[in-house]
Amino acid sequence: MSGEHFHTIARQIVSQCASQVYVLVHQPGLHVTDFTSNTVPYLRSVVKNAVSRITADYGHGEVDLEDISELAKERCGAQSFSVDARRMPCQKSTI
Repeated sequence: MSGEHFHTIARQIVSQCASQVYVLVHQPGLHVTDFTSNTVPYLRSVVKNAVSRITADYGHGEVDLEDISELAKERCGAQSFSVDARRMPCQKSTI
C-alpha cells in the first residue's frame, strides 16, 4: 500500500471520531509480523482487541502521521502523546 493511500484512508477513518483511542506507530522497517506476543505483548493485545484498525503489512512511501494526529486533536478533541524510543534512556535490568 502506498503511503499516500494509507494516509487518505487513515484521515477518512479518524475524521469520523468513532474511536476512543488512536495509536499511530511510525517505525521504518517495522512489519506487522514484528508485533508478536513475545515482543510487544500489551500493544499486540490492544491492536488485536480493537474494534477497528488499519494496518499496512507492506508499505512504500511516506505517511504524515503528524497530520493525522492533528486531525484527531482538532476534529475529535483527542490528546496526543509521542514516544520516541531513540531518545529514551536505556534502562539496565537487574536480574
